[in-house]
Amino acid sequence: MDPEMFESITLPDGEELVIIRPDYRTDWMLNPDGSFDWMNLGRDLSVGPVALEDITAAKIIGPEDKDE
Repeated sequence: MDPEMFESITLPDGEELVIIRPDYRTDWMLNPDGSFDWMNLGRDLSVGPVALEDITAAKIIGPEDKDE
């Protein structure tokens, strides 16, 4: 998996999110409602649609993810 496909952003409230860059998204990654399906990447991540510009999904980074 290309690490360039991910981008980390920090929301105004301080939450850090990891998103997949729009140019890496393909139809097979999307749910019927247009939200991004991380399960299609083969990892069990807590993800849901996020209303932030055209970001369709994000994962809140937990302490266990900081070492990755």
